[in-house]
Amino acid sequence: MAKTLKDSHKRSTDETVDLLEIGYDNSAGRPTPKRPVWEIIVTLGEQISDDEWAKVPDDASINYKHYLYGAPKKQV
Repeated sequence: MAKTLKDSHKRSTDETVDLLEIGYDNSAGRPTPKRPVWEIIVTLGEQISDDEWAKVPDDASINYKHYLYGAPKKQV
């Protein structure tokens, strides 16, 4: 069975890092990421069900401070 992010709280940090293929390749003489961050974000997003994505507010990017910290909402 392929590894997924489900139950990631049960994994060690090293296992999660390996799963996301985050790390550095030093063969170029300097640390370079193995994968671009946007590919990692896409991988994470693909693991989230449509039902969960439906729970994300439409104005989350504008009103993130409201949802994270309770600040007043901005009008959209």
